[in-house]
Amino acid sequence: MKRLALILAAVMLPSLTTAQQPGLLVLSVNQVELDVIVDDLAPGTTSVYVVHLLTDGSTASAFRYMEYPGVTMVRVGDSPAPGMIAVGNLDTGMEVLYQECKVEGFFPIYRIDYQTFGTSTPCSFLQVGPHPTYAAIRVTDCMGGTIDQPYAAVAVVNPDATCNPGPTASSTWGRVKALYR
Repeated sequence: MKRLALILAAVMLPSLTTAQQPGLLVLSVNQVELDVIVDDLAPGTTSVYVVHLLTDGSTASAFRYMEYPGVTMVRVGDSPAPGMIAVGNLDTGMEVLYQECKVEGFFPIYRIDYQTFGTSTPCSFLQVGPHPTYAAIRVTDCMGGTIDQPYAAVAVVNPDATCNPGPTASSTWGRVKALYR
């Protein structure tokens, strides 16, 4: 979690000089706090949320959702969060309109429900990536300006020491960046 906070801080620093902070999109299994670890260790159901984080004024976002090899969970439903309007679809490009200027620091914009089987491989992942029309994850601020998020947001499925080094494990900057491509 400390590593994620450092990456978020590094990405956000250049935009702190703007008048309005549009924030960024992340994945979380929790609606009220950031949790990027998805457990598929036993059969059941789970939800993953696309969350808007660190905004002090946003009205919309655009993204595409991807599941990578090793994820054996089956998507059984998806829907915009209450108060949101979704246009498009997860596989080919989704735009979510917030219906108002949202000034909260953390709020879910979309929910994806899965049937889990306990068979996803360790270190597989889910990702929110660039909307095909914009070639980026796009966030719209309350004044109509757009910011393109330069990296993908990742949730790791069944992490272990090989994909999520602990505090004493060694890693390289390239390996950390690879998690967010």
